[in-house]
Amino acid sequence: MRVALATLGAAIALALWLAPFHGFEAHMLRHAALVSVVPALVALALPGTWAPPVALAAGLEFAAAWGWHLPGAHAATMASPALRALEQATFLGAGLLVWWSAYTARPLAGTAALLGTMVHMTMLGAAILLAPRVLYPGATLDAQAVGAMLMLATVTPCYLAGGLLLARRALEPA
Repeated sequence: MRVALATLGAAIALALWLAPFHGFEAHMLRHAALVSVVPALVALALPGTWAPPVALAAGLEFAAAWGWHLPGAHAATMASPALRALEQATFLGAGLLVWWSAYTARPLAGTAALLGTMVHMTMLGAAILLAPRVLYPGATLDAQAVGAMLMLATVTPCYLAGGLLLARRALEPA
C-alpha cells in the first residue's frame, strides 16, 4: 500500500511538472501540491530508520515557503526556467523532509510539525489572498487571489489531515 501511494505521489509530481500550466494560479497550484500532497504520499515509502529532526525539517520548510514567496524571489523564478525548477525542487524537498520526519518522529512531535506547518502556510496564503495590491510581477490582483485560494485549498487540508492522523496515533492506547 505504501509503495502504491508513493507511486501515486510520484505520478502527481510528474504530471505537475509536465502539464502545460501557465499563469500565476497554475504556478501556485503546482508548488502547493509539491510541498504538501506529493511529499505526504512519497514519504510513506522512505525508510523509517532515520530522518532529519522534525523541528529542523519544519524550519527548513518554513524558510523555503516564505523565502520563495518574497516578491523578488518570485520575479527571479519567472525570469529564469532554471531558477523556477530549483524553486519547485526546493518545495518538493522541503515537503519531503517535513513529512518524512513527521512520520518517523514521536507521534506528538510529528503532529506539532504538521500542524505548525499548516498554520504558517495558511498565514502565508491568507497574506497573499488579502493583499491590497499585486505582490507578484506579471500577476493581476484577481490571479493572485485565486492562486492564494488554490494554495489554501491544497496545503491547509493536507497538513491538517496529516497532523490529525498522527495525533490520533499518539492518543491510541498502547
